[in-house]
Amino acid sequence: MKLKLFYLSLALVAATALFSCSKNDAPGTLPTPKEAAYARSIKPKSHEVTATINNNSYNLESIEFLRSGRYALKAKPVLKAEPSGVVVFSGTFTVNGNVYTTSGDIVTTFTLDETNGTLSSPILGTATIEVTFVNGDVPGGSMEDYLYRGWAIQTLTIDANDGLIKHLFDETDFAGGKNISVVVAYLKTKNIEIDVDKYSKYDIKEINFGTGNVTVTFTNPSISDFSGEFNVSGNIATASFSYNLSEFISSNNPFVNAQASGSVTFPDGNIKLNLSVVTSQLEGAMELVLKPVQ
Repeated sequence: MKLKLFYLSLALVAATALFSCSKNDAPGTLPTPKEAAYARSIKPKSHEVTATINNNSYNLESIEFLRSGRYALKAKPVLKAEPSGVVVFSGTFTVNGNVYTTSGDIVTTFTLDETNGTLSSPILGTATIEVTFVNGDVPGGSMEDYLYRGWAIQTLTIDANDGLIKHLFDETDFAGGKNISVVVAYLKTKNIEIDVDKYSKYDIKEINFGTGNVTVTFTNPSISDFSGEFNVSGNIATASFSYNLSEFISSNNPFVNAQASGSVTFPDGNIKLNLSVVTSQLEGAMELVLKPVQ
């Protein structure tokens, strides 16, 4: 069953869509994300940095401190391999001076020394490691300033198979943190072959964008977050992007593709996504609207 494109558009939302512009799609005004000045992308210079997280040993891949006040730490288990080979730990962070305090999946501190290019943390033991930093702050009013924050699904419209599958899912339908589970249940009633139990676990909590990064978190704690490379170009009127999740998502994953590209517009304080859907069972179009998460 080849539903990869459809599942990808739902799970990553902004990562695969082809978005349309409208003359009325003027961006609104959004407040500066609370940790904008402290956004950083951090990678160890050595590939053999060991971190102890929740009593398990991992090789540290990267840490993304996003403008939204969320973080995504990517690591590979030393002993037990995950299906994708990479685990993403996420949560929120606060900053005091050069000390980042994290909560959520990892409760600890990270001390950044950007002058000397080093990082220390209790999860690294007594080691102070050499790292590379990329500053994630961006100019106010820029396209990146608008995009690089947290988003949630507000509405979804699907029109496929010559109108046989046509529905608008609004915020009432998506109450209680439900979204993907609602859509897959609807598709099942339309005789689409889909594993409802499996994909109902992928209700999306947030999509967070940052410099070079996209992170998708789910409401179900048993589902590992997605985090990968994200690159954007253009301006707030018309922008294009590409992403690469091949390090985290295996090539045979039935839920998402490893790489994709698209474009984005920003109507009235939201993100609007329009995309074509062409799979073995669906052919048509879909529109998604994302609202900012404060």
